[in-house]
Amino acid sequence: MTLIIEYKKEKGDEQLLKPAEILKNGGTVVFPTETVYGLGANALSEEAAMKIYAAKGRPSDNPLIVHIHDQSILESLVESVPKIAVELMEAFWPGPLTLVFKKSGKVSDIVSGGLGTVAVRMPSDKVALKLIELAGVPVAAPSANVSGRPSPTRPEHVISQLSGRVDAIVTEGDAKHGLESTVLDVSSGQAVLLRPGSVTVNQIEGVIGTISLDPTLLDKMDHMVPKAPGMKYRHYAPDAQVYVLDEGLDESRCRQLASEFESEGKKVRLILESDAEILGKNLFAWLIAADNSGVDVVLIKAVSTDGVGLAVMNRLLKSAGHRVLL
Repeated sequence: MTLIIEYKKEKGDEQLLKPAEILKNGGTVVFPTETVYGLGANALSEEAAMKIYAAKGRPSDNPLIVHIHDQSILESLVESVPKIAVELMEAFWPGPLTLVFKKSGKVSDIVSGGLGTVAVRMPSDKVALKLIELAGVPVAAPSANVSGRPSPTRPEHVISQLSGRVDAIVTEGDAKHGLESTVLDVSSGQAVLLRPGSVTVNQIEGVIGTISLDPTLLDKMDHMVPKAPGMKYRHYAPDAQVYVLDEGLDESRCRQLASEFESEGKKVRLILESDAEILGKNLFAWLIAADNSGVDVVLIKAVSTDGVGLAVMNRLLKSAGHRVLL
């Protein structure tokens, strides 16, 4: 049976004592972050980390992100901290930026997905930080969804997906950003963007200069070993068929395409939101809502890849299996 706690600020941090104890003792706890809800377990316990894979039905070569509440914890998890990482942490931590380092011997292959690196971030959500602090251990936490499904950003969506699969769920309203963290590999001393997120390329380059982009960001990578969560496998996908509508299509053509599916007896949801930030914040919630209302086909118009639009299009193309209608 899953313990469900609706966190109320006025009740204080005593609400987090039981879920923190569960984490410390090797159990699984869903908790809010500023990006999406996370599914956490003790990052230093192989047995606990395996429970994450089991709850999600997630392939074990997909690495987990380790969450910490204080930057001083980082030293025990990594071999070294490159200068560019220090600059990035000063600029964006706590916040929605994950950094990939060469791992220390303290981090097991179960957490790293068999890689010689470890992904680490310090969330800005106060409930997440306090929970990790009270647990007294770094917390490995991917998004709190069944693997391949849209990441939950609202309490009701995470409860419906994982109640009965985990030991506890802590909720605290909707996630601020609605997209998972930006993932940047700094393990070589150079920065490579593995997964775009709310911290944009322009913001990162404003701190450390030009960075490289992984060539798979807007493409498929079924044959490659994933260096970060969300890089491989069918991801962010609802039961409904998702299609991306080319950015150049006008509204009349978009509605015509929707009508063509409806003429086949399909229930269609058409999303024409042009603001990338609004689309990013609501994308996963809208996809889950489409499934909940029995929609067969979701058509979503593409947005520019400028700024946060790169992250939105990365998630959107993966949810659609790279199906684009022109």
